Amino acid sequence: LGLLAAPRLTLVHACAPHAKGMMLHVAGSEDAIQDHVLRTSVEAAAAIRSRRDALALPPTTLVDAQTPEGDPGRVVAACVAQAEADLLVIGTRGAGGLSRILLGSVAETLLRTLEIDVLAVPALAAYAS
Repeated sequence: LGLLAAPRLTLVHACAPHAKGMMLHVAGSEDAIQDHVLRTSVEAAAAIRSRRDALALPPTTLVDAQTPEGDPGRVVAACVAQAEADLLVIGTRGAGGLSRILLGSVAETLLRTLEIDVLAVPALAAYAS
């Protein structure tokens, strides 16, 4: 990022429609789910902005957040294409076994299909074991 005149960092929190349906049982309403998704993305963008110096991001780095709804793999791929990104950094949940077979892995799919560099970062829980 330091070599770019005006680097951009876009945080994308994609929410699959079926996941929202499962969350309705816990959250109670679609508005509560949408508020949670939006709040999470805004908080993540604010955290990045507040840690700009510690992350060694140039002061000119533009940070924004998006919360599109849809299939996470397709949504992230579309955001990458729209932003003309050079690098995708994606978190992994560490699902394995039957969960991974049934649900698939967004990170794995993007690693195989995108034509840009992809850095997959494991969840902190993966380091605890």
